[in-house]
Amino acid sequence: MKGTFKTIVIILESPHIDEYDKAKCKITPAPALGITGYNLDNGFVDKLNDFMTATEGMIKDGIYQVILMNAI
Repeated sequence: MKGTFKTIVIILESPHIDEYDKAKCKITPAPALGITGYNLDNGFVDKLNDFMTATEGMIKDGIYQVILMNAI
C-alpha cells in the first residue's frame, strides 16, 4: 500500500494447529484462512459500520489497513 494509512488490528482468539502446518499453508503462520476468514470476508465491513454508528464515529472515515493477528 502506498502512503500512510491508519491501522485496524484484529486480534484472533486462538490459532488453529493447521495455521502452522507448512504442508497446508504456503505462508505460516497463516491466520483466518478457514471459516474465520470466510466470516471476516462476509461480515467485517457490516460489523465495522454498526460499530461506527453505535459509537458515533469513534473511528474516523478514511482508508485503513487491516492486520489479522494471533493472540500468541
